[in-house]
Amino acid sequence: MIVNFNHVFKDLDGNVIPRPVKKKVIEGGKEVVVTINEDLTLRSISTDVLLGQQPKEEISGDEKVERYELAKVIHAGGQIDLESEQVSLLKKLISKLYVPLVVGPALKLLEGKEDE
Repeated sequence: MIVNFNHVFKDLDGNVIPRPVKKKVIEGGKEVVVTINEDLTLRSISTDVLLGQQPKEEISGDEKVERYELAKVIHAGGQIDLESEQVSLLKKLISKLYVPLVVGPALKLLEGKEDE
């Protein structure tokens, strides 16, 4: 199934949902960490859930490698053709970690439906 991982999530009023990200920058000759807001995308939430691990979640080394490899593909963004097992894994992980405002549209996108 082909999925658009560049999809940007919006709240119910149509505003883009921000994703706070820490970045290192040079200010006044010193390296400092600042927080900036990027758009929350299907790409960002998918790579987050694939590369993270929940407490008490037991994952084999082989599954960690599979998740890592899939995260690398998704990180490139754009339209990606996924196998049904990959879609099921993403749906399961996203549903566990995110709120309904994100899960609703994410699952629709992963099922090949556009969010209205």
